[in-house]
Amino acid sequence: QIDEAKSALVDLERQFAIDRHFIEEHTMLLSPIRRIPQDVLTLLFHTLVETVERPGFPQLWTLCPPAVRPPVIISQVCIGWRRLALQTPTLW
Repeated sequence: QIDEAKSALVDLERQFAIDRHFIEEHTMLLSPIRRIPQDVLTLLFHTLVETVERPGFPQLWTLCPPAVRPPVIISQVCIGWRRLALQTPTLW
């Protein structure tokens, strides 16, 4: 009986891990940022890029290689932001 209980416990722990992973993946889909319209996100992206490239802003970005400039960072957040950033040539 103890072996059966241990086996059942292992099965339950495995299923629990699978269920937790499923919940974590799908919880991200409910994030409020996903409900922001694309035109608003585009405006936010432009504001970010314009702010960090404005005279008087700490010019840290000029020291960074092109791979870490704001448009690149935006495009690496998620596939939706990447698609939107790449479809917005004025960011670049």
